[in-house]
Parts: sequence; structure tokens; C-alpha cells
Amino acid sequence: MNTESEERDHLVSAAQIVLATLGVVGFAVVQPLFSVLGENPILFTTAGVDGATLVLFAVALVVVPSVVAVAIPLAVLQVDRRAGWLTHIAVLAVLLLAAAIQWAASLGVGAGALRLLVAVALGATLTVVYLRFDVARSWLRYTSVLPLLAAVVFLFGSPTGDLLSAADASADGLGGAADSPDIVVVLLDQLPTRSLLADDGTIDRVRFPQIAAFADDASWYRRSTTMAPATKFAVPAILTGTDPRSVEPTWSNYPDNLFSLLAPSHHLTVFEAATALCALPECTELGPLATTGGDDGADFGGLVSETWGIWKDRVRPDRDPEILLDDFEEDLSAVPVVDTPQAEAEEEVNPFDIDAVMTQKPTRLLRFADTLTVADAPSLYFLHLVLPHIPLVFNEDGSLYQIEGDYGAFFPFNDQGSWVSALSEQRHLLQAQYTDSLVGDVMQTLRDEGMYDDAMVVLLADHGISLEPDTPPGAMLDVSLGSMAYAPLLIKYPGRSDGQIDDRNVMTIDLLPTIAEVAGAEVDWPVDGESLLQESSRGGEKRTYGISGGLLATDLADPIAFSSDGVAPSAEQRWVGSISEGEPALSALHRVAGIEAHIGTPFEPLAGGTEGSARIGGLAQLRQRAAEDTPLGFVNGILDADLSGPVVVAVNGTIVTGSLQFERGDDPQVFASLLPAGTLGVTNEIRVGVVTAGGLQEVALEPW
Repeated sequence: MNTESEERDHLVSAAQIVLATLGVVGFAVVQPLFSVLGENPILFTTAGVDGATLVLFAVALVVVPSVVAVAIPLAVLQVDRRAGWLTHIAVLAVLLLAAAIQWAASLGVGAGALRLLVAVALGATLTVVYLRFDVARSWLRYTSVLPLLAAVVFLFGSPTGDLLSAADASADGLGGAADSPDIVVVLLDQLPTRSLLADDGTIDRVRFPQIAAFADDASWYRRSTTMAPATKFAVPAILTGTDPRSVEPTWSNYPDNLFSLLAPSHHLTVFEAATALCALPECTELGPLATTGGDDGADFGGLVSETWGIWKDRVRPDRDPEILLDDFEEDLSAVPVVDTPQAEAEEEVNPFDIDAVMTQKPTRLLRFADTLTVADAPSLYFLHLVLPHIPLVFNEDGSLYQIEGDYGAFFPFNDQGSWVSALSEQRHLLQAQYTDSLVGDVMQTLRDEGMYDDAMVVLLADHGISLEPDTPPGAMLDVSLGSMAYAPLLIKYPGRSDGQIDDRNVMTIDLLPTIAEVAGAEVDWPVDGESLLQESSRGGEKRTYGISGGLLATDLADPIAFSSDGVAPSAEQRWVGSISEGEPALSALHRVAGIEAHIGTPFEPLAGGTEGSARIGGLAQLRQRAAEDTPLGFVNGILDADLSGPVVVAVNGTIVTGSLQFERGDDPQVFASLLPAGTLGVTNEIRVGVVTAGGLQEVALEPW
């Protein structure tokens, strides 16, 4: 039988376990969750939780993790005192590790192994301190009130706490007016304004007929500039109306954004890419969903699931992975759509029919288009389409190509002279032309559904791309400001189709205040942008930010200079010029090479056979490929011939493309030529020649 002293010690041990565990539960679970949830009332309005049910949720969040963490060691304590104490220490160590991971993240320790190592060291140190020092154990007992204090602050000192007195907050407390229009936002990626321009500063109707047609109905803010050259900073600025910050693009870092603003009054269809600013159940890419808990009342199950997901994310050592210089690409549909009447009539399309024009539409765009329909309440449709972002793999008709050799999917620094810069820009323009056709698909769907006229339709890009020599594609440098900072912004306002060019000083942070005014929504957080429906007070000052190592680095406060005609750098400053109606897509590139007159003509070299040779990348694949393989889009190689002049390439007897010679490393006679879409069949005859003063001189071909 236990003595009175043993019973007292047992009670002391139980009390110590309870009080210490409550304190650590507060640090590791309750306070961090209440901190995030308190700033996101929209999670509760969409779940139909307010008033008394909100209090019940807060109580449950305090009680459930506390009871679980306390009950385990107390149960063991009833069987064996020493085992119960060891179990308590184990539970405490796990909770301290979870807290330490979150503390390490908040201190900026990088995600992954380093963060885990720091957290393990900190958690182990705190556990040892608790075991060895009475003052530490006493202090921790005093923190047992932390879960209760966190709940009080959550209910009475946070934006979510306001729902205690807003039983119908989900309907009218935080969003726009119930009669506001549908809003459609199509966000493109890595598309500079410069690429869209014709020689006269308007949108090029030959390369970009769909965007030009939309501009006829919209306000084109021609001087619009992005806030950052990387998606992880540029998109949050667009969706919050605030300047970029050096934090990860997650909803917990940006709780106040376009989605939380409109969710109470709008159905949401949100297709994000490379960001996660929408954490609501509606942001599931499944189409318009109701924004309340439904007829069954509060959706506690969904709210609990969201809360559990938040905490799991917070204690992951690898959360918030860096997206350095936009390291992502658009997913492609597994089955291409073939643009022939016969193929359209077939139940299944043969994706390897080389006689058909394949249009590999990104699956997300197809799903997004399927959601565009008139709903029973105002809707927000948001699509971040990661095009024409690198890697550059699309021809203008949507067909895919690949390249062979050590050139990689992109010339990353354009550091091999003006021809490589021209070639890189041409590849970008081809992919941008394909993107233009996808924009046209969205606009046509809106028209077919009867939504286009009355909706607010926004088309923009998050940032541009640098195609300047000796610069990486994502660098915001003085030399690349024109192609990086200037990104298109076009808005068709509800009930209007009076297209106009607006040359005011606009920045992408102005979009959210503009949408809010159109939707009749009150923005309840400080914004740095201005509504474009109001007179601007900004003047001529622009600002944008450079990215170094993935973090916010430099504020370029000086105004970004315009060219002499008052617009962003025009098409005349590009490496590749404009093309005329009916010209092939590569015509401008062939003009740069000086071979335009040879394109489409028979390959007729000088008599006397070949002179010298050329090592060709992927020569065997060019000559013969499997029907299911994506065709090569390049003929590139190294000349071993004493011949100067542009290089031309013939496929099956006809000259189809060519290149200037350029120096690359120790090789002085390198060439790289882009093949027109649909050039290669399964079996091909490839011939290469150099245009000399005396005529076309053929060279013998060898594998590289």
C-alpha cells in the first residue's frame, strides 16, 4: 500500500506533468494555430462558423491537443511512476521539436536539413534544461495558461474574433456586393510588353491576333510595370495590392488577398501555379462552389481538416521550398487535340499522326475553360497559366519540339553573340504566339457562355523575360529593365467594349484596388496600389524590385525610362523584327540571318561535291525517328570548313532554315538553326550548305 508521502509525490508528479505539458502545447500547437487562424476569418465564414460555434471551435482547439498530450503520460503514470515520467519527457521533447521547427522557420533558417538540424539541437537543449534545472520546470508550469490566453486573444483581439458579433458575416461582412459582376483573371507568365508590340507601339496583330482583338474591347495600360522579376514575389504583389516582401508566396504569409476579399460574395474558381495564396475549399480547381457551410450548418469537419493541414505544414522542416528564378513549367495534356475534321470526328486522336497539326493544350487551361459558366451568384475565375514561360518547347501552332546536343532547353545567358540572342527571342515569340491562341480560346468560351460582355475580364503577365546578351532570363538589371519590368495589363470593364490605350503610370499593385472597386468590395488592409478607375496621385515615379538568391534585394526607385515615342521599348529594339500578314513565323529570323531569299528554294549546291564537313547534333534523329518521338526543332553543329557566310539547312531537298556562324568557346564556326513547325517527317534527308560569294557550297555531315 502506498504511503501518504508516496501519494503526495505521485500527485506532485501528475501536476508537474499536466502544467508543463499545457505550456509546451501552447508553444507548439495552440498559439501558432490561433495566430494564423485569427488573421483569416474567411476560413470560418466559408465553413459557416461564427458566434457560439466559433467559441466552441476555440475551446476544442485548446482542449483536444492538451488532453491528448497530457493523457498519455498520466495513463502510464498510473501503472509505473518512472515509466510515466519518461513518457512525459518523450512527449515534451516531441512538442519542443515541433515548436523549434516553427521558431527556426520564423528566424529565416532555410528549409530542409539545416532547419531540421537547428530544430533538433534547440529542442534537445530545451529538454535537457527542463530536466536539469528547477527554475526551468517552475517557469514552464507558469506557461500553462498560454493556451487559454491564446484563445482569449483569438476570440477578442483578432479579425476572426469579429465573427462573434457577425452571425451573417459570411454573406456581407468581408467581401463585395451581391450584385457585382463576374471577374475573370488570366495571368500569363514571363511575357514582356516588348514582345507584343508592333513597330508603331500597338499590339502586333500578325503574331498576336487574339490579344490584339481583346485590346479592341479593353483598356490597355501600356506603361504597366511589374513589381518583381520572379513569380514568387510578383504574383503576391498583384493579388494583395502591396509591394513585394521576402516571404514565401503562401496564404499564411498573405492572408489578405483577392481570394479572401471576394470569397464571401463570389464563387471562386482558382487555378494557381507556383503560389498558394488561396487556402479556401473553393480553390480546388473543381469549378464554382458555394461559399458557405451549406444547408447542413457549420462545416466543422472541413474546418478541422484545414486546421490540421495548417499545423502539419508549419512543422514540416521542408515547408516553403524556394522557387528560385521561377523554376517551374506548365503541365501538358496527355492527348493532343488535332486540328483536322477527320481527327475531330474520331473517338480517339492518334497523337503521333505527323500529318496533323497538334495543339497540346495545357490540361489546366482545359479544366479552367470547362468551369466558365454563368453561376447563380457572382463568380471569380482566376487562372495562372505558366506560359510562355521557359522551357521553350512550343511552336506557334502548339506542336512540341526538342533539341539535341549540349545547347540545353534554353540558352541561359545569351552569351554567344547576337545570333543566339535572336534565336532565343524567336523561340520565345513562337511560344508567345501559341499562348495567344490559348488566350483566344478563353475569350471565345466566355462569349459562347454569354459571360464576356457583362464580366470584368483581366489579361496580364506577372513579369517579362530578359533576352539581352550576357544576362540570365530572370535578371532585373539596368540593361534588361525594358523587357523584364514592362508586362502587359489589359482590362475589359463590365458592359464596356471601348478599347483604348491608357499611358498612365500603372503598376501591377493597382489591379487589386481596381477589382475591389468594380466588385463593390471594401479593402480592409493597407494597399500600395491605386484604383485605375480613379485619378492617379502617383506622378511619374516607378518602382520595381530585383531578386538576388531568391530574396527581395534591391529597390530601383528611379523612374524607368520610356523610349522616345512614349512607350516601352518597341519592336524595333528587338533582335527579331516584325512579320507581315501571311509570312511564316520564322521569316524575321531568316531576315536576320540574311537567307530569306533562299527559304523554300531547292537545295542546289555548286558543282564539284562537298567542301569540308559539319558535325551535327542528333543527326541520326533528324534522319530517322520513331513515330512516337517528339521531333527535333533544331539543326545545330560545328563547321570544319574554310567557308564564311550564313549556313542553310535543307530537308528533303528544300531549304527550310539557316543560321549565321558564331563563336562558341574554342569553336569559331558554330551554327544553330530553328526548324519550322511540321518540317520533319519520320524519315528525312538532311543537307547543309554555306552561302558563299560564289554560290551554295555543300558540306559533308558527321554526327556530333
